[in-house]
Amino acid sequence: MMKQEEKMYNIPAFLKYLNVENAKSDVLHVVNYEHHNQIPLRSEPVSIDFYVLAIKTNSDITPAENRSASYAYLDCPTNSLEWNYSSKFSGYAMFITPKLFDKYAKEYNFKHYNNHEALFLTLEEEETLQDLFKKSFKEYQKENFSKEVIVSYASLILSYIQLF
Repeated sequence: MMKQEEKMYNIPAFLKYLNVENAKSDVLHVVNYEHHNQIPLRSEPVSIDFYVLAIKTNSDITPAENRSASYAYLDCPTNSLEWNYSSKFSGYAMFITPKLFDKYAKEYNFKHYNNHEALFLTLEEEETLQDLFKKSFKEYQKENFSKEVIVSYASLILSYIQLF
């Protein structure tokens, strides 16, 4: 049997797929998962044509010693995403088009972050990343938000993740 080809999602289509409304831009979006109760807990594989930077906390995870229940995700254009959660999660995600983010992301080696692989965080790493995601979300909430500021936060998040 032939494998069904995955649909390629851009940011607006992916937000619709996630049941996230009120997008302010087709090239960049920042989500606080706690503000969206209709995000599917499960998804078959889907392909994306943008970058995803996310931090999630899942109460189903029992963290190891000196670890948090949070983890970071980095996904690149053409990656395939799928998930299966048993309960809601909290955290943030940034969706950024290659046009805005390629020049920053290409400085980093993503080869070890394939297939939506989670990077589990220490408590200190979680605190640092949560702070940066919160600041990017706060900027995105402004009526005239700055794409440059949000992309700079995303670049800083990548710098920290590279250190972790």
